[in-house]
Parts: sequence; C-alpha cells; structure tokens
Amino acid sequence: MWTAPAIGSTDEYPDGTSAEDHKTDKNSSDSVNIGIERLMAGWLVLRLTSSHFPKERIIRLDPASHALSWSKGSKVEGAIHLERVTLITRGKKSLTLERAKGLDPKLCLSLHYSKTSLDMQCTSEAERDLMFHALSDLIGAKHHA
Repeated sequence: MWTAPAIGSTDEYPDGTSAEDHKTDKNSSDSVNIGIERLMAGWLVLRLTSSHFPKERIIRLDPASHALSWSKGSKVEGAIHLERVTLITRGKKSLTLERAKGLDPKLCLSLHYSKTSLDMQCTSEAERDLMFHALSDLIGAKHHA
C-alpha cells in the first residue's frame, strides 16, 4: 500500500514529484479567489468513503472557522478544520481512491489529515484544479500565518 509523503518530506511520489509539488502550484490569484468563492457558496462533488459508494455532497468553506464541511442538502455530515490538513493530492493517491473502481484519476482530489483523507471526484479536470488551487492557498495561508 502506497501512502502520500508528508509535507516537507524528501520522499517522492511514484511519478518522481515531491510532496511540496503536490501541495501548491503556481496559479493566478483571480482563479484562487474564484475557487474560494465557490467553496463558500457550496461545491457539488462526489464524496468517496471506505464503503466505496460515491455520494453527491456539497463541500462548503466556512471562512470564520476555517473549516470545510460536507453535506447532503441542508444536513451537515462532517467537517474538517483546514489546519489539520497535511497534504492535498490530485489523482487517486489515497487508500480509498486507490480501491475505488470506475473513477477518473484526472477528476480526483484528496485532503489528507491524521490517518485518513477527505476524498472526492469533481465534475471536470478544470473544476478539480480550481478547487485544488483554492484549498492550497487557504491551507498555505493558514500554515504560514
């Protein structure tokens, strides 16, 4: 079983990139701001859990608490404070996503924290990248504040 290296680690991913490469990418501040606004409004994704049954959920950012929640309709099912996130990865780089069948790796995104992850599939690669850059900016700002 492969696990993602921690931020600051010298370990590499199978494709030769480092954890730092997957934490942040250069992107315009306009697209980061658009991504953050979309997260605050609510973003529809497929959320995957260890049950391997993808479920449509709304991912929403609460800027006051710096937490990301997931909900079905108005019912919040869970949340994570962004300061707990140690790594963000694109592709099928979590145990849950590695085991899931029928997913397009180009649409997948994971937030790694503790010994688990929040795993999701976006509707397009552009959407996935927009969310990735917005979350990377939020987590980088929080960790460097």
